[in-house]
Amino acid sequence: MESAGTRDYGSGVTTLGRDAGGLLPLARLLDSEYGVREARRLQAQEYLRIGYVPGSDALRADGTLRDDLDPWVAHSRHFGAFDQAGGVRATCRVIGGEAPWPLPTLQLPTMDPRVRRELQRLPSEQLGEISALARDLDVGPEFTRAVFRALWLDGLERGLTHWVLSVDRIVLRLLRGMSETLFRVAGEPSPAPVRPVLPVWIKVADVSGDIFTRGLTPALVVLP
Repeated sequence: MESAGTRDYGSGVTTLGRDAGGLLPLARLLDSEYGVREARRLQAQEYLRIGYVPGSDALRADGTLRDDLDPWVAHSRHFGAFDQAGGVRATCRVIGGEAPWPLPTLQLPTMDPRVRRELQRLPSEQLGEISALARDLDVGPEFTRAVFRALWLDGLERGLTHWVLSVDRIVLRLLRGMSETLFRVAGEPSPAPVRPVLPVWIKVADVSGDIFTRGLTPALVVLP
């Protein structure tokens, strides 16, 4: 593991602190090779832990998923949330609608065809898929929320209007802790390697900045 001094997450960001009034850890786009690799390692660890991929032979030598198991990397923007030491402790990515294949959620056989058609009519640069959500088991949900806030801000800057995602009911329940109405289910559960997943879509315009800290309380700081 490289020391904090040699970590390069891109864009010249060197400060590590907290965001959103101190309630969220710092999170941002990872636009360096090192940063993306760290995010992909965390994703691979999560996939192995829950059984989404068959075993350690699913990994490359650097600890990331094999290309045949994850062909979306080149078409994705990766995000990470950091601890105070500068390590990536939660991650997520957005697959661009410009990818050469239909987005994974749009391929689910149980997705409402009317919603699918509506989303497919959008200009490709306005649609993205949120995927590869992962966090270390020893950090709290504020890390996941920080990642979502980072991808929301990035989406606003880039002109995205809609996201899709495929999640099981457990993850959907956690996401709805931010908002009960934002995450719209568009079909029945579809078979998946671990648990059935639901096709979900989101309008970026419906997101408000306060949802990311909803229900969170400031961390207790003990002064010397």
